[in-house]
Amino acid sequence: MMNLKAVLEILVVMLAAGTSFDINIYRKDETLLDVLCPKEASLEFGSSRTVQECANKCHLVTNCGGFFYSKQQKYCKGVLGILSSNVTCNTTMGFAYYKKTECVNYGSTYNKYANKALQDTSPILEQTTIKTCKTSCSYKISCRGFNYYNDRKLCQIVEITPLSHPDAYLNFPLIDYYQRNCVGDKKKNESKLINCSSVLFVIVCSTQLFRLCND
Repeated sequence: MMNLKAVLEILVVMLAAGTSFDINIYRKDETLLDVLCPKEASLEFGSSRTVQECANKCHLVTNCGGFFYSKQQKYCKGVLGILSSNVTCNTTMGFAYYKKTECVNYGSTYNKYANKALQDTSPILEQTTIKTCKTSCSYKISCRGFNYYNDRKLCQIVEITPLSHPDAYLNFPLIDYYQRNCVGDKKKNESKLINCSSVLFVIVCSTQLFRLCND
């Protein structure tokens, strides 16, 4: 029988998956094995049973550029931005660095980050809805996301990301940043796509929790 705390932790992990995204955007860096860079790995994601779970947590932080994960310790530490080549790391057996890569294919789903915006020189589309803004971005190959001005209902499509321009990602009241999600080849990655928004997911999660509580 599992205790309530353990069950709640599992539920949080399930919900942390957020919108669908391709787990393969995180690639293991073969030059950073059995090491840990404590100064750069400043995001304490804590216990994570799998690499996928660790990636889910990193995906929820807009400017998380990767993470260190230990399969032995089942522990995850996130990194803001991308590690530079002159970073100082310590030998720590079992840890490996997974770097976030830019998307090859962008989809039509978005993650919302409230009171955030990317400073960009792109033109602003006047008086439009969030739905229309999403559609405009999805049909534009170079679109990486958009800023939405809630008070004036304005849409600004951007062609940069918090990963490529971390200094341009700032706090802005009344503005929300919508980051366009990455998708992979459907047949190749369909088992690795996670979607917490569907009714089916809720049913599956509820079933799994019921089973865990009664094991």
